[in-house]
Amino acid sequence: MKKRLHELFTKIGHELLEKANLQCNTYFSTIANSDFPCPLYFNSQNRTVYAIPKKMISEYVYMLPFLSKHGFGITKKNFIDYIKICISHEVGHAMQEDLHQYALMLNSLKSKGLLMSLKKIEDLEKTVMHYKNTRVLIEENAWDRASILIKDEIEPVYFNLIKNNALSTYKEADYIEEDKAFHHIYTILSK
Repeated sequence: MKKRLHELFTKIGHELLEKANLQCNTYFSTIANSDFPCPLYFNSQNRTVYAIPKKMISEYVYMLPFLSKHGFGITKKNFIDYIKICISHEVGHAMQEDLHQYALMLNSLKSKGLLMSLKKIEDLEKTVMHYKNTRVLIEENAWDRASILIKDEIEPVYFNLIKNNALSTYKEADYIEEDKAFHHIYTILSK
């Protein structure tokens, strides 16, 4: 079963890379490489798209009640479409030529030097808002590209349910509470 899932993911990944015309400079892997934080390592010369079967399957199982509530029950087609949607989103990131610059911006916004220079909570809130908006923009760009890749294969309602659910985690995140670096500066400024 594990081998068949790996083969399914790899087949879908390669098909989407070919559709995106990225097969020459982008690799597809079902094994995460923990040596490289993806945004920092990602550039136009060396791209790797990761789709980890175990992680995606557990996310799918977690989403089942939500999908069922909207009329998308457990079927082989819905499962494969879910995998296609998720992998197309990751390929969408690979299509973002400016992703490396955005990653550098995000790292800059969380740099110790910048954060330690903030004097007021309002300054931190502005920095966090800029960070959050940039993360949302990166994700929206990847979803826009993903929709182009699979628009003729996936029911738009199904695609949008998954996209909107995924985007909500970025839009609703409280980075001051949830992010260690931001929270640390918040506690210092609150004193």
